[in-house]
Amino acid sequence: MTNCEALEARVTVLESDVGAIRHDLNDIGVTVHRLDRNVTAINRRLDTHDAKLDQHEAKLDVHKALLEAIRQNQIDQAKTLGEHGRTLADHGRTLAQHTEMLAEHTSRLDRLERKMQDGFSMLATGQAQITALLRVAIDQSDKS
Repeated sequence: MTNCEALEARVTVLESDVGAIRHDLNDIGVTVHRLDRNVTAINRRLDTHDAKLDQHEAKLDVHKALLEAIRQNQIDQAKTLGEHGRTLADHGRTLAQHTEMLAEHTSRLDRLERKMQDGFSMLATGQAQITALLRVAIDQSDKS
């Protein structure tokens, strides 16, 4: 084989290899184009999911704020209930004192009522004696 023939054979192989490489590059270009479309679609989906995630995060922030407000309300109510409990205990002590005073006053009124009944009994007896004495005096004056 001469130099020309060898060169021609090498050029033929090289052209064949270049044709194969061009074919492969064409296939790679098609694949890259498909991948670009897929990446674009995935980016759109990610954007949609990011927007949804932002919405969920905003809702979560609102829920957290609401739960914190409820917690603070419960703390405030617990303090108020404690104050009411102390006030109620004070009222209970005051009521017990008033109950003792009422029992004492009732006892005193019962004693006063007995004394008054005794006094009215004595008055009635005294009136009966006076009436009897007056009748005796009237009868004696009528006889004289």
